Amino acid sequence: MEGVKNINPQLKEMAYTLKIPIKFLLVDLYYPHLLSSLFPPIVSGLGLAWRVAVMSEL
Repeated sequence: MEGVKNINPQLKEMAYTLKIPIKFLLVDLYYPHLLSSLFPPIVSGLGLAWRVAVMSEL
């Protein structure tokens, strides 16, 4: 979960100071960082799976 660890601490502090609801924190702060670290391995894995499927047909 390297993406969540890299969130700017000042952003988290500001969100907690302003008492932003947890729902908005998850959607607007944590999910974008989490997806940015998970999306590349998923795409790479799907590409590899596609190559294996094509090669097995040959």
